[in-house]
Amino acid sequence: MKFRQDSQDDRVWALEVMLRHEGMLDPRIYDCASWLADAKKCTDREVVIAEWNKWKKTHKRDTYSQLNKL
Repeated sequence: MKFRQDSQDDRVWALEVMLRHEGMLDPRIYDCASWLADAKKCTDREVVIAEWNKWKKTHKRDTYSQLNKL
């Protein structure tokens, strides 16, 4: 697997956007950010938030997941 810095940068940026939007660390944010970076959907803050809101509806949180507030 080839390492791509731009993909990692996109993932980190999406993580930051979702964390600021939620105000807490939801473990699903990591998978969503990876998917957004792979799908090249890290183009705009509003796009990331819209995709995150869709992700939360289709990927339910594990009942044992811990939420960490910022």
